[in-house]
Amino acid sequence: MANSIFIHEDDFDQIELVPAENYSRFFIEIENMPEGKGKPFGFTNMIVRDNHSGVQELNISSTELKDYLTPICFNSFINVKTGYGSSYTTTVKSAMAFGFERLGMVVRSNDTIVTNLNLVSSFSFITKESCDQILTALHSLGQQFNLILVDWNVQIIVRLTDMQAVKDYLSEEYGFKI
Repeated sequence: MANSIFIHEDDFDQIELVPAENYSRFFIEIENMPEGKGKPFGFTNMIVRDNHSGVQELNISSTELKDYLTPICFNSFINVKTGYGSSYTTTVKSAMAFGFERLGMVVRSNDTIVTNLNLVSSFSFITKESCDQILTALHSLGQQFNLILVDWNVQIIVRLTDMQAVKDYLSEEYGFKI
């Protein structure tokens, strides 16, 4: 287990794993988002979303989730940092990260119960063209806890219980060879 990983603030909390019962709520939020006004190096608008994902109500044991993810991930990190690099960095409280192929999961908890699950990218994760491990993790967690993936960057929702939908997402958004 490595000591720490840095996730750029712009990438943090942009891809959430949330209970499927929130599908309609997030679908409406995505539909009501204003069209992005991007510039070559960023966006001119910022939207503040409701940060209550509903994951805590699932009562997922942080120890059980750690025990499940550790053997199938390539690396894990006990400290998660975010910010803008050398000018601003902060440690995310009660968080761990599990690295897979080019992507990872950040798990935040209140000591015993998972409060947030996020998919993130980082140069600290292994670079591979295949995605067997992250595909397994996403689909298994989706089945076990009835989760969906909400990607706010591209404004889509993926039902993690649907293996083909997860494959399509990983292939289309990250270019994985499946």
